[in-house]
Amino acid sequence: MISNSAHPPSFYAMSRPVLRFAAASLALFMLSRSAVLLILFEVNDYSLREISSLFLMGMKFDLKMISTLCLPLFVLPVSLTMLLTNKHHVVISVFSKVLTVAFLLLMLLVVSDYGHYQYFGNGLDQLSFGLVEDGFVAVVLSMFDSSVSVILLLSYFLFLAATIVFLKTRTVKPVAALTFPRGRVLINLFILLLLCMVFARGSFGTFPLSRKTNQSNADARLNLLALNALNNLYYAYKDKKSDIHDFSTSSVLSGLGVTDFDGLKRLAGYSVDNQLVKTTSEKTLPAPNVVFVLMEGWSSHIAMYDSISNNVLGEFARHKSQDYFNPYFFSNSYGTNPTIERLLQNSPISPLSLSKARETPFPISNVTVFKNAGYKTSFVFGGNAEWRRLGDFQSGQGFDDFYDRSDIELAFDANSDNPWGVFESDMFGFSKQVLAESGSPSFSFLLTTNNHPPIVLPNDFQSPNYDLSLFDVGFGKDISLMLDGYSYQSDEFGKFMTWLKASEFADNTIVVATGDHVLKGFANYNSVKHDFFKYAVPLYLYMPEKYQQPIDVNTVGSHLDIFPTLFELCLSEEKYFSFGQTLMSKTEDNAYGFNKSLGYHVIFPEGVASGKSVNRWDGSRELLRDESVEQSLAQQAVMQQLQYQEAVAKYLLFQSYEESE
Repeated sequence: MISNSAHPPSFYAMSRPVLRFAAASLALFMLSRSAVLLILFEVNDYSLREISSLFLMGMKFDLKMISTLCLPLFVLPVSLTMLLTNKHHVVISVFSKVLTVAFLLLMLLVVSDYGHYQYFGNGLDQLSFGLVEDGFVAVVLSMFDSSVSVILLLSYFLFLAATIVFLKTRTVKPVAALTFPRGRVLINLFILLLLCMVFARGSFGTFPLSRKTNQSNADARLNLLALNALNNLYYAYKDKKSDIHDFSTSSVLSGLGVTDFDGLKRLAGYSVDNQLVKTTSEKTLPAPNVVFVLMEGWSSHIAMYDSISNNVLGEFARHKSQDYFNPYFFSNSYGTNPTIERLLQNSPISPLSLSKARETPFPISNVTVFKNAGYKTSFVFGGNAEWRRLGDFQSGQGFDDFYDRSDIELAFDANSDNPWGVFESDMFGFSKQVLAESGSPSFSFLLTTNNHPPIVLPNDFQSPNYDLSLFDVGFGKDISLMLDGYSYQSDEFGKFMTWLKASEFADNTIVVATGDHVLKGFANYNSVKHDFFKYAVPLYLYMPEKYQQPIDVNTVGSHLDIFPTLFELCLSEEKYFSFGQTLMSKTEDNAYGFNKSLGYHVIFPEGVASGKSVNRWDGSRELLRDESVEQSLAQQAVMQQLQYQEAVAKYLLFQSYEESE
């Protein structure tokens, strides 16, 4: 209770609510950061100096965001209102309640950020908006199904929120009438404004504190962990708005300090010897059919542990041993729709299908290359065409036909109770018809859905044998059902390949399959040693003998390498935009693949690089050593060129939009 006295009320009397809010919020942010470091990260991987640097930088970001909140929620409205009325005790009481509500919302945000770290391996990002757009209820239910810890997090939040509200209502006493002299109000306003402005800037140097200036550690994870939940949400929204709403070629150039597109291409490594637009070699064979299968959550981690006692691949296991199968591939993105648009449209930004450019045909689309070569093109999706407006968008990017679950259910008079789509058996069955009816040559893009949580499989599915001890799962993880989804779709794909190899299409059809992203929950993917498994998806390639070209089975790569490889295998003297390498041209010296979810994570033959260092294989070529080494000059050049190559793709996408206006 604030009491009146002969002395003027103190600065503390006016600022007590905001100081308490600041202290509680700072403790909340620090507690969350500590929990991620101790529970989700391998804390022993880091030195005391690195951890101290993390928390010092983290405190700066925390104070920055707390000050930014305090200005509009308390300092300015309280000070201005107190200049207009003498009921200062009422003003302080009202805005004290505003801060309480703000703290409860902040606590919910922090819990969500921790849950995002636990489930996806990083804090809130653009993928968070995708969760809302991709069927929020189904995604949340899948989290509850896969991990008890999600329920615990929500329970902790509800308990703490209820406790805070209870204590506030029981302990608050009537505030005695209190009036600040006008001069004291102005002085307090100036002091609080000065403090908030200093902390909100976060730096006395040339540049204010931001994620661009956050380089306190060489480890990219620690630099990102220094950001708090509010920072993460702000930058996620800013990135989404910048990528999807700007569509300005000039902003791409100015953002990188480049004057023209030719200069940008040079920085990206394009030259006379490495053209942005390449032409395939001349072919004498007829163009083959191509079937591209994008498998939901098809992780290398799980596929590499397939065995008789851990039957996760089903009928596909024998095709894996017969054909080209490479687990050392990275998905370039960390979500289904971003992966689709990266593969098909060469787009480093997503969702194009929901942007203002959704009706723009993009010449850099890989589907267009097949279309220009005379192919019949089809997209077969087990889910709903309205998801992310996928049907309308991809139909404008070179696909002649787009089929979704309604077409498949009509064709087979079948219904699936899976919320994400028809059962894979029906989807692959429908794809057989599409291949048979499309004529030759044809390009089909197939997208599976059944491995997406919540897992719902046909009633007659029987779980094979699993060895759960192979996976490093945390408390509360129920991975048996997740393995069922993985095994079911792999088995159905294997049955499709068995059919194809025995059909008339065996000698004139190339099949490629890969995962859209990894399946979460099979290890602590926040640890350095799992940096390979966190982003690795297999690449499977079936080539009839007459179309085969030599490919090093030990090479590494990523999704951007797939279409250049297909073009060179199939097409004669066709032009295409080259954002990757053909598998046939990869050597140990030039092989790499990357994922850009937490900055750039690049797989090299020696190991996985991020930030400024490389973590090498521990000998098994599965896990990585905890200690890192400095990147070679060649690796540094790759890391530097990646951002410019993505900028080239952005520029071309934005240029197409500007020209269509």
